Amino acid sequence: LAGCDLSDAVVQGCSFRNANLARACLAGAQLIACNFADANLSEADLSDAVLTGSTFQGVVAPRAIFERTEMMSVNFRLADLSHAALTNTNAQHAVFERASLFGARMERLHALDAVFEFADLRKAVIVECVFDRATLVGAALDGAQGFDSRFVDVDFWAAEIKAFYRQDCNLSGA
Repeated sequence: LAGCDLSDAVVQGCSFRNANLARACLAGAQLIACNFADANLSEADLSDAVLTGSTFQGVVAPRAIFERTEMMSVNFRLADLSHAALTNTNAQHAVFERASLFGARMERLHALDAVFEFADLRKAVIVECVFDRATLVGAALDGAQGFDSRFVDVDFWAAEIKAFYRQDCNLSGA
């Protein structure tokens, strides 16, 4: 399935476990309650996709594009999302526990109540994002840059934030 075009597909409850979807076009697809565990989504385009209730645990998706993607309550535990683009995306209640978002670019990401426990956010660029009430326990943010973003009531316990550059960010209650 590498390089396939599943744009605007409507799929519910399907398993793509261990599938090779590298460079696949899933733009506009509705992938509801699907299983993408351990799949390869390297450089895949998931712009305008709806991923609600799906699991991407252990997925390999470096440089994947998540633009205007609906990923509410999606499980990205142990996923490799390094250098991925997450723009204008709703990730409310999503789980990124122990995921790699190394060098990811996040713009206007809404990650309210999301879980980033022990996630690798080193060198990530975070612009106009909302992380209110998110959990970043033990997360690595060294070398990350945050601009005009909200981290209200975020749990940063044991997080590596010494070298996390922040400009005009709200960390009240954190």
